[in-house]
Amino acid sequence: MIAILVLFAFQDYTYDANGRKTLAPNQNPDQVEERLVEEGGGRKVTERTIRRTDGQPEKVRIEERKNADGTVTTETSVYRGDLNGRFNLAEKRVSERRQTATQVEETTVVQRGSFNGGLEVVEKRERSGTISGKASQEEVKTFRKDGNGSFREAARQSIERREENGKVIEQVAEYQAATVDGRLQLSGQKVSNAEKRPDGTVVTQVAIYGMAQPGRVGEGGELKLREQQLIEQRSGGGQTVVESFSIRRPDLDGKVSGGFTKVSERTCQKACN
Repeated sequence: MIAILVLFAFQDYTYDANGRKTLAPNQNPDQVEERLVEEGGGRKVTERTIRRTDGQPEKVRIEERKNADGTVTTETSVYRGDLNGRFNLAEKRVSERRQTATQVEETTVVQRGSFNGGLEVVEKRERSGTISGKASQEEVKTFRKDGNGSFREAARQSIERREENGKVIEQVAEYQAATVDGRLQLSGQKVSNAEKRPDGTVVTQVAIYGMAQPGRVGEGGELKLREQQLIEQRSGGGQTVVESFSIRRPDLDGKVSGGFTKVSERTCQKACN
């Protein structure tokens, strides 16, 4: 059985200094067609075609396999169109995931086009975590090639997620290899709080911290609040979802005052990702 699902990508709007809503410049909705090629026997193959109005078309083939040992292997191949209308393999990601009621482990290998026309491994990721009821902790390590061609840890994320009183709270700490010897240093943090209202609207507040506030250099090696975001997703009627995005930033003294300023809005088919 083959199913075809056609989705229309979101349309962006922006808001000027007076709060007037205008169509974002150069916004031409892309068309996405998703086709279920095969499903059965622990294997599922999906193909997605993205027809861009202002760029290269793209095809994505996603094959998911449930293995006898309980692991799940996902192979994602990305093909990009050239000027002659041919699609060439540009990227391939292979992930293997093992999850139990209390633990999750996942490894991902990323390959991209090389100068000799083939694919070469450019990145490896390792994800591991524990699950306890409505709380979880995860660590994601990213390895990239150094000047000698060896893979070294280049970035790390520590993710804590919990659900309490109907809210989903997530804290993400980010580390980057910022020193000469490759040691990781804390570079940023993001704290989000998502809540679903009785009318179905999902409201997410996000606080983003970095080593320096906008317009200032880092001081004392401590994280500073850089931005607060307010994201609201509500039904737009039918199968559409309207997502609004608002922000506010601290002043040079680090103080936050006043309300949020809406900067953009988009309408999506079924979901906004």
